[in-house]
Amino acid sequence: MWEQVDGKPRIEIAKETLSSLIDQTPADIRSGVTAYGHRRKFDCADIEEVAPLQSLDPVTKVRLQERINSLNAIGKTPITDSIQRTVDRLQAEQGEATIVLISDGLESCGKDPCALTAKLKASGARFVMHVVGFDQIKEQEQKLACISDAGGGEFFTASNAADLLAALTVVKESVVEQLKVEVEPAPEPVAAPVVEEAQVQADTSSEPTQDVNAKVEDGADSAPLEAAAEDSPAAEEDVPSGHRVPYDRFKQVLESRCQFRDERAELQAEIESLRAQPAPTPAPAPVQAAPQADSDDAWLERYLAGEDEPAPAQDNAQLK
Repeated sequence: MWEQVDGKPRIEIAKETLSSLIDQTPADIRSGVTAYGHRRKFDCADIEEVAPLQSLDPVTKVRLQERINSLNAIGKTPITDSIQRTVDRLQAEQGEATIVLISDGLESCGKDPCALTAKLKASGARFVMHVVGFDQIKEQEQKLACISDAGGGEFFTASNAADLLAALTVVKESVVEQLKVEVEPAPEPVAAPVVEEAQVQADTSSEPTQDVNAKVEDGADSAPLEAAAEDSPAAEEDVPSGHRVPYDRFKQVLESRCQFRDERAELQAEIESLRAQPAPTPAPAPVQAAPQADSDDAWLERYLAGEDEPAPAQDNAQLK
């Protein structure tokens, strides 16, 4: 890792690139870092999880970047054992994990990382392994590429800082897209058009009830309808039983009956209101004056004309 690319050691380029990638990573992407050969020389067990799997809030990002910048390249390259430890750590996680191996060299501890990766995948371990070969020759690239092939991932080559960042960005974007697929609920299936029968019964006082069947198709207004109309003038326009009618016509008849029912209810309420009022006091009958007694002259004239009976004889006491 101390070989230089464009005048800068590979280790420095790798640390700067990882720091930039961390800045670009969404906070809800749980990420971790495992390093090897950074503390002791000639020690194939020098493998450390320098940052556990965690969400990357702003404070965590700064701490992770500081930890990465403190790494050094002084030891062996135990790629196989680092893969095993990382996969073991991910077994407790739900879903499929993504592992990215960045290396400028090959396995140096006598083990086969390609065989181990294939074995882990065959055992049912849920992970995808991507590999980035940094400034390697063709023979080295071919040996590293078998790891990504066995892990179901992609192999990227990088000869400078820009290539390395581009490769890691591709991997990051694939993880972001996978997270969206897992989080977003599946769209609800669209229901096929439903053909249902809507039945309306009209009860009239003058004739038996008739059934009007309307065929309703497709849409929110096509739910089954049930209504009853009483004593409606529109009953004369009812469609014969069993006859198919358009929905608009069916709706028109129904609305007409409902309107008539509302008007009848208003009239009934007015009648009840009038009944509740007190009955008016009858006017007194006109008083007729008693007929006055006719004078003797008037009676005599009617008698001579044959219009009246002779006057009764008067009492002598009255004449006195």
